[in-house]
Amino acid sequence: MSQQSRRRRKRRGFTLVELLVVVLIITMLAALIAPDIFRRFGTAKRRMAEIGISNIESAVAEYYTDCGGFPSSLIDLLEDPGGEMEGWNGPYLDPEDLQDPWKNDYYYEPPPSGSDKCIVISYGRDRTPGGEGDDKDIGNQPLP
Repeated sequence: MSQQSRRRRKRRGFTLVELLVVVLIITMLAALIAPDIFRRFGTAKRRMAEIGISNIESAVAEYYTDCGGFPSSLIDLLEDPGGEMEGWNGPYLDPEDLQDPWKNDYYYEPPPSGSDKCIVISYGRDRTPGGEGDDKDIGNQPLP
């Protein structure tokens, strides 16, 4: 066997060092990219909560048009409140529309007297008022 064919036989695969370098490069790229991907998931959930609030506002406006008053709770958008409201023509939403992207119920308050705008809030991932990032409150009114 010639010396040239022995060299070819030795260079058939990758060395352990070469494989480790490739794994290290892939790990470093994943570490740089992963935070941006997770940030985008949070942004998408916040946007979905804003859309959900807008849908609830539209359902409340339709309820008002049909019944001549505002629902006392979001459940009134799903179930006929009985003799309280004439003209109920719902359901105005699907049950899953009453939860934000974090699977928490939206907070709802009928409009205060003299106003025609209800209050709808998602308290974010942490389910408590206040917070930042995914825990930030999202509402249809300016929040304190």
